[in-house]
Amino acid sequence: MTNPTGLINVVDTVSADAGVYGDLDDLVELIATLEVNGAQPSHIVLDPMGWASLRNLKIGTNYNATLLGAGTEDVVPRLLSLPVLKSRFIPAYHGLVIDQRAVVSAIGPVTVATSEHALFSRDAVQMRATWRIGWGVTRPSWIGKFSMQPGS
Repeated sequence: MTNPTGLINVVDTVSADAGVYGDLDDLVELIATLEVNGAQPSHIVLDPMGWASLRNLKIGTNYNATLLGAGTEDVVPRLLSLPVLKSRFIPAYHGLVIDQRAVVSAIGPVTVATSEHALFSRDAVQMRATWRIGWGVTRPSWIGKFSMQPGS
């Protein structure tokens, strides 16, 4: 197994063509592309700065009203009917659309073993604990990446 690199670095995921900058059109098209691939998008994951960037989208030029919520009370983190999760581990101004069925994990039990013999020369007991875990992405085409910066 390789070291975890994060979902944003999984190869063969779908990328938004021009990124999400100024409107949500490319994000709508990214979600549609994932659905064509067989995905059922379940979450959008953003870094905190990316969420702030989307919260700052206005309903139109020369308007101060935000597209997401009224601006005077915090909006429930949802976008295009999907729950939004925020993660500081995603690069600034980037996001993911995820079908949770594309990410799998397996966890085994914690096993503990002790030995009074390994440290016989001292008045001590040696202890070992093991835990087996694994994870992976089974369908990279069910995960979409997007940027919220112009030209990226």
